[in-house]
Parts: sequence; structure tokens; C-alpha cells
Amino acid sequence: IEALDAIRGLRERAAPRLLAILGASGAGKSSFLRAGLLPRLARDDQNFLPLPVIRPERAALRGDDGLIASIDAAFAKLGSAQPRARVRNAVQGGGEAVRDLLRSLVSAAVTKTLAREPPMLVIAIDQAEELFAADGAEEGEQLLAILRDLVKADALPTLVLFTIRSDSYDALETAKPFEGMRQHAFPLLPMPRGAYQTIIEGPAARLANTARRLSIEPQLTEHLLKDVDKGSGSDALPLLAFTLEQLYLDYGSGGA
Repeated sequence: IEALDAIRGLRERAAPRLLAILGASGAGKSSFLRAGLLPRLARDDQNFLPLPVIRPERAALRGDDGLIASIDAAFAKLGSAQPRARVRNAVQGGGEAVRDLLRSLVSAAVTKTLAREPPMLVIAIDQAEELFAADGAEEGEQLLAILRDLVKADALPTLVLFTIRSDSYDALETAKPFEGMRQHAFPLLPMPRGAYQTIIEGPAARLANTARRLSIEPQLTEHLLKDVDKGSGSDALPLLAFTLEQLYLDYGSGGA
């Protein structure tokens, strides 16, 4: 709720709009962004238009989860698919060309949702520390320059969200493309130990009265909690997420 309030507050402010979600490795930043913030913003389609999440890895522009793929998927989701070459050419043309393309995306969203006014674009970059890794720095800097051009004025209202490790935030805060631009930080505290049972059982509980009903044996929850308590440290949450995903893929179709 606090993060949503912060985003709504930024929507009412003048540009630039930059929000960094900070936390230690394994604090749940990606889940907070992907399963928490963005689905809620997407449901508020009269006010927000989130693009699919960008994951820089080694190619922040051209990678499988780069900017080109994100814009391409956003158009397709609205039923207004564009030639991939048009998207690629716009990205190669820099911030102004990308803004012109994204105006078309916003127009398609208004047509689909019948919004009274254009929604604010939300561009999310997950694990932003990868922007500064040596093997991806060139495209990372190009992406930051495009984002700077998008957020520096209100010609097309845009919010950029980053998730980034706390120990890497200095690189983002001092990034040359954002020089002189204010950034807002939202610290994400480590997951309380008592919350892990809810993480395990909560999603299944939400399916209780649906056709996708899923039961979890109490012994499984107990075993997983014991593993967490053994001292997995900052790796506990990602390891738990991976384990639950594998269990769901292997057994979920059977409803238990």
C-alpha cells in the first residue's frame, strides 16, 4: 500500500518520475514488483499503462527481456501489434523516437479502455544492477539515456521503476544520464520469518473456491519452514520460490 501511495503521489507531481525499490539480495524485490505492484497498476488501467518488465541481463535493449521486446509485447497485448522493425528502429533512434512510438501505444490503450485521459506509462526495470555490469554496460547506458529523455518532461507522462540491490544503488543514483534528476527510493525490508508460511500457503488459499483449487499438505509446509529456519540467510526467499515453482509444475495439475 505504501508503494502504491508513493506511485500515485508521483503521478500527481511534475517530471521527472524515478522510483527505486531497494533491498538486500533475496529480499523479494522482483516478486514485490512483478506479483505485487505491476498487477495492481495494470488493473487501474484508467490511470496507468505498465509495460512488460525489462530484465537487462547482458542486452538491455535487444535481449529477450529488453526494451524492444517489452514495447513489442505491450502493443501485441493491446491488439495493436507493430512490425518488430519499427520498434527496433525507434529504439535505435533514441529517446525522442521512442516517445513518438509510445504515444501510439498510449493512444491504443485509450481506445481500448475508453479512458477519459491518457494513462501514465510505467516502465519497470528489474535487477537494475545488471545495467552496470561490464558485459552489458553499453546497452545499459543506452537504455538509461532513453529513459532520461522519456522522464525529463511531461510531453508523455512516464514513471520509471527500478528494483536494485541496496549495495548497488550508488551506481544508479550517480548514473550520468540522470545527473541533476531527483530519484525517490523505497526501501524494502527483509522478509519477516513469520511471513514464510503465508508465502507458501497464501496463493493456494486464494484458489480455494475456484476450479483451480490446490491443497498443500501441512507436512510440506512444516518441512519447508524447517529448511528456512536452518539459516538460508538472504537466499531463503529465492530458494523457496524456486522450490515451490518446481513442486507446482510437477504436482499442481493434480490439485495437491
